[in-house]
Amino acid sequence: MTKFILLLALTATLSSYAKVSEFLYFCIMMQKKYVTLSEEEQKQLQDLVRNSPNHRIRQRSQALLWSHFGKDRATIAALYGVRKDTVSAWLNNWASTKVKSLPDLPRTGRPSKLSREEKKVWSSIASQA
Repeated sequence: MTKFILLLALTATLSSYAKVSEFLYFCIMMQKKYVTLSEEEQKQLQDLVRNSPNHRIRQRSQALLWSHFGKDRATIAALYGVRKDTVSAWLNNWASTKVKSLPDLPRTGRPSKLSREEKKVWSSIASQA
């Protein structure tokens, strides 16, 4: 409530409607966003951070945990070298679909020329190197 009163006091000092609307838009857009996790969700995400073979799932899980414990989007984005919008998307996706939001969605593109057997052979060769 005090933020709202302060906001009204500041907007009263601005001279024109355009400045007031720009200021209000800036204040709304600069609000910090955090995720609130249950204890079960925290444990599930901590398990994914420790045990998931997919680095993106580990990264997003850790970002959600950091957000829950008070790190803002800008800080998380800086730690991972991504844009703040990317972190916002992770948080918003979590709010709508929870754990289903963590893996990447299937991507479009040209189908592989290699068969499954050929992929297995190349994978075993690469792992031996």
